Amino acid sequence: MFRNVILMQAVTLALGWVYTRLLLRSCRRFGGGEATLAWAQIPAGLAVLGVGFVLVRILFHALLFFFLAVGVVFWSATVWVPVTSLGALRRASQWKQAWLGVVALVGLAVGVESVLVEPFSVDVERVAIPATRLSRPLRVLHLSDLQTGAFGPREERVISIVSQLEPDVVVFTGDFVSGSWDAESSIDSARRVVGALHAPLGIFAVSGDHDGGGALECVVAGLPVTWLQNECRRLDVAGDEVWMVGLENSTPAAARAFEGVPAGAFTILLHHSPDVVFHLEGMQPDVILAGHTHGGQVVLPLVGAPMTLDRLGSRYASGLFDWNGVPLFVNRGIGVEGNFAPPIRFNCPPIVALLELCPGEPHAAAATR
Repeated sequence: MFRNVILMQAVTLALGWVYTRLLLRSCRRFGGGEATLAWAQIPAGLAVLGVGFVLVRILFHALLFFFLAVGVVFWSATVWVPVTSLGALRRASQWKQAWLGVVALVGLAVGVESVLVEPFSVDVERVAIPATRLSRPLRVLHLSDLQTGAFGPREERVISIVSQLEPDVVVFTGDFVSGSWDAESSIDSARRVVGALHAPLGIFAVSGDHDGGGALECVVAGLPVTWLQNECRRLDVAGDEVWMVGLENSTPAAARAFEGVPAGAFTILLHHSPDVVFHLEGMQPDVILAGHTHGGQVVLPLVGAPMTLDRLGSRYASGLFDWNGVPLFVNRGIGVEGNFAPPIRFNCPPIVALLELCPGEPHAAAATR
């Protein structure tokens, strides 16, 4: 898998170099040179991303075109523009040296932080969710979007974290594997992580958009995991009747999944994407848990997540929300996008979420990022 990642990122690095040289040539033609290269990349980068987005809209299954565009712009901004700036220091005037030095340092720092630091800084996010109809708190460990390609430091960190937590139940809202070319490595790594999960009330999972082709069956085979495929299960919680309801990613069928749930029973709904709110078919769960968005992976100060690849958009990129009176928690997940997308997280660290469903007075969940 790492061989595939290196190959695909090498392609985007090479294209990023070509893109940067063409941009530099344009800057020199207009008399700006290296000193204006960083500024010129803003409109040029937006144009490249716009072309990639248009290609995605025209070619429905060609999301890789957009990821390729993102990779080209990212590697240009964090590698080739800084390298070009450093190379121009000797022949620049004093004020240009200062400017080029700042450009180089900022670009390199962003690249190192977002590629080598933040994607591996997995931590626990503890969230209290109102659950007035429960008589006792229920601790739910919510994981999502592991998207592992091979076992490494991030997966080791996840196992280390979950071994110290004591949840009542574990839920996983899809995307166990990365969808990489090396499926065997992805599945083996996911099985190591899932095999480290334990909870007295069980482990429940739903599929994600990367879990097709039999991948999820291979991940959960022989492990104590209940894969909910438009179906429900009753949890044996002392004093409370709690039902776990899971919807398939590609073919959600809420009415079928809720069959057998007694009227008035407390229900926790699992689905890969927060877009499940558009597929409730009149059902009214007590809590909705989802992932898919990765929190946007990149969260810009004062702007938020530029894109989340779901219908709800960046306002619901991650956190706890109130959706027509129902708490909706969107987990920003553990992994990163694969293929040509740069393996980055910026201002959006990976998490495992420990949710405490708390009896008490209801209150509106704030839209958080």
